[in-house]
Order: sequence, then structure tokens, then C-alpha cells
Amino acid sequence: MPGPGRNARGNAWFAAGFAVLIGAAAILAYATWAAARGPGAPPDLADLPQPPPQSAAPSRAPSAEEQATAEILAAHEGFRRAVAAAWRAGAPDHPDLAEFADGEVVTATAGLIGGGFRWVGEPRVVAAEVIRVDLAAEPPIAELAVCVDATGFSLESDAGPAGFPVVGDVVPGQRHSISTHARLFADGRWRIVESLARQNAEIGDVSC
Repeated sequence: MPGPGRNARGNAWFAAGFAVLIGAAAILAYATWAAARGPGAPPDLADLPQPPPQSAAPSRAPSAEEQATAEILAAHEGFRRAVAAAWRAGAPDHPDLAEFADGEVVTATAGLIGGGFRWVGEPRVVAAEVIRVDLAAEPPIAELAVCVDATGFSLESDAGPAGFPVVGDVVPGQRHSISTHARLFADGRWRIVESLARQNAEIGDVSC
């Protein structure tokens, strides 16, 4: 009869042979999978189970007041650009003025340009904020608080500095607040209809 030592050695050889067979089977399975993927293709995360896609939260549509606020700020920016363009061109009837403004602000700007005055430097809008919107009014109206830095701005003519304390709604040589009003017109556009300089004042949440 074989002794216990021989039985132990036989069991060890059997276990080793079985492990070799298992390893060979694993290598063969991987080779078959790699061949199906194509030469040189490394495994990637696309082969792993993916979690189900999460649905994006629906975006909230802006309210009527939020939409109006955006349009009013755009109208104010257009108004400032139109005034500057009219002054640079020396054109009191510049078409952009009527696009973004109406009434007294257009008349005042056109009168100064037509009087032969010219800008030196340019006032800079530091901040502009819509502080009141009344969409129930007929027509709808709004108020803006604006801060302007006009420290490098003046008005001159051929005779020298004009000496006006206020140019439209700008105080030459000062940083100051402006109270601006807008109105919604029948064509669906907001336009600036009034703009008044406020020296050394705070309007709404905009402080100069």
C-alpha cells in the first residue's frame, strides 16, 4: 500500500494540475473576447453595465417681469450707445435715438447737438438696475437706477468749454446717480422716456 507521504504528494500534483487547467481556460476565454473586439483594443468602461441616465430638471421659463426687466436693461444700454453715436456723428436726428428713446430725452440731446456742441471724453455707466416694473399700468412703465462716472467728460464748443452744469442727464466731471424711466410702446419695444441727473444721491440699490 502507498504510504501517507505518497498520497499527499499525489494530491498536491492533482491540485497543481487542476489550477493550470483553470488558468488556461481563463486565458483562452480572454483571448476569444479580445479577438472579437479587434486587435489592440483595450478593455474600457463601455463594456461595463452603465447606470440608467438621469433626466435633467426642466428649466423654468422666465416670468413676465423678469422678461421685461431684461428688455428694459437692453433698451437702456441701446439708449446710451445711441446718444454717444449721435454726439460722435454730430447728428441730432440719428436714427438710433428713436429706436431706443422717445420724448424729452431725444429732444434735449438733439438740441445740444444741433447747437454745435461736442463731447470731450465720454461718460461711463458704472451700474444700471431696474428697481420698479409696473406691467399693469397703461402703458406699462419702469424705473431704473443708474450710476454714471463722468469725471473724464465735458462739453465744449468752438468758443471753449460750454459750462453747462448738466448735459442731458449727465453732470460733467462728476460721478453721480441718474433716475431713468422707461415705457412700453405699442410696437412691443421698451424705450427710455425720461432721465434725470441726481447729484450726491442714492437711488434704489445703486449707489454712486
